[in-house]
Amino acid sequence: MYGCNAPVNPATALITVRPLPTMTISGNPIICESTSANFNITFTGTAPFNYSYFNGTSNVNGTTSTNPLTITVSPPVGTTTYTPVSIADQYCTGTALNGSSVVKVNPKPTATLFGNDTICVGSSSFIAIKFVGTPPFDYSYTTNGVSSGSLSSPVDSVSIPVAPNVNTTYALSTSISDANCSNSNINQSVYMKVTPIPTAAITGTNAICSGGSTNLTINFTGEAPL
Repeated sequence: MYGCNAPVNPATALITVRPLPTMTISGNPIICESTSANFNITFTGTAPFNYSYFNGTSNVNGTTSTNPLTITVSPPVGTTTYTPVSIADQYCTGTALNGSSVVKVNPKPTATLFGNDTICVGSSSFIAIKFVGTPPFDYSYTTNGVSSGSLSSPVDSVSIPVAPNVNTTYALSTSISDANCSNSNINQSVYMKVTPIPTAAITGTNAICSGGSTNLTINFTGEAPL
């Protein structure tokens, strides 16, 4: 038989099996209205990471080499849940999407002051405050610029008796707070007008002849009409 015999050399191949990347969202912060919150995204795999999460309205996409990654959000009042949507690293696309972040945003408390009134000297009236929020409410008010000091109410309505002797402006402090948040944008005041008790005095000639006449004058104090 004619022919050639070639030597057999063994061949090798190196195959690297890379694990699929994963993405985990964590963090459940509670914040106040008009502030921001953070949640974290933790990756496994080889950076850079192409990721996507759902913010309750739409998908948010990004690329990062930071691990873990901190995301800052400013959702509206209420509860917003952030969930993972997709993850890919330098080599592979992953399917393990874990966790979520529930961000609760509490509203700022508000307050309305009632009590515009007109009273007589020596009479009494009241001013009232209506709060909206979660008790207890911490507040203060001023009487013609003089502070009441720090006050607290376990309920959402407060009635305060007053008996001013002069015209008086009552104003809520610019900042109030409830069990969750504070509000430094309060601008509420009422005006209480105090009127003096009216008087009348008659003057004139008190002795006349029979058949005669005279003029009498009545002098009033107070505010017209009387």
